[in-house]
Amino acid sequence: MDKKTKMIVYAVAAVILIILVVVCAAKIKASKPATALNNLVKELNNGNFKKAGEYCADNTMDLFGVDENIEDLEMVKLYYKNIDIKVNKVTKSKDTAVINVEISNKDLGKILNNYMNKAKELALENLNKKVTTKDMENQLLQYFKSQFEAEGIENVTTTVDVVLNKVDGKWKVVVDSNLRNAFLPGLYSLSNVFAG
Repeated sequence: MDKKTKMIVYAVAAVILIILVVVCAAKIKASKPATALNNLVKELNNGNFKKAGEYCADNTMDLFGVDENIEDLEMVKLYYKNIDIKVNKVTKSKDTAVINVEISNKDLGKILNNYMNKAKELALENLNKKVTTKDMENQLLQYFKSQFEAEGIENVTTTVDVVLNKVDGKWKVVVDSNLRNAFLPGLYSLSNVFAG
C-alpha cells in the first residue's frame, strides 16, 4: 500500500472510531436516570406536554392536570416555563433509581391569587361599561402573563426525592403528588382553598 492510501485508510478509521465513541457516549448518557428527569423538565419548559409524557412511567401528564385539548393551554404552558432543577444525589439499583433534587419554579399560588384579585377588580371596574367578555379575557391573559415576569413573584425551591423506573430499557419518572407540588408550588394548595 502506498503512503497516500494508508493515510486515507487511517483517516477513515479515525472517523469511524470517533463516530463509535460518540454513539456509545450518547447511549451511556441516555441510560442515566438524571437524563430522563432533565429531559422531562426540558420538554415541560418548552410546553411540549406530549413529549414530556414520554419520560413519565405511565406515559401521561394527567397528574399534572395537562390535557392537550384544554382551552387555556397557553396559560398552562406558563406554569411550566420557569421550572429549574438541581440534582443533589442519584441512588440507583438495577431497575429503580431515586434522585434527590431541588426543584424551583415561580410561586404559582401567589400568581393565581393575584390573578383572581385582578379578575374581581376588572369585573367591578367594568360593571357599568360596555366591555365585552372577550376584551376582559384578553386583559386578564395579559395580566396573567405579566405576573411571571413581575419582581414581586419569587421562586419557590422544594427538595424532593424523585423515583424513576426502568421501562423497556429506558428510565421513566414516576409522577406523584410530591413531584407535582414541587413543579407547581402553591397551585394545588390554593386550589384546595377555593374548593373547600
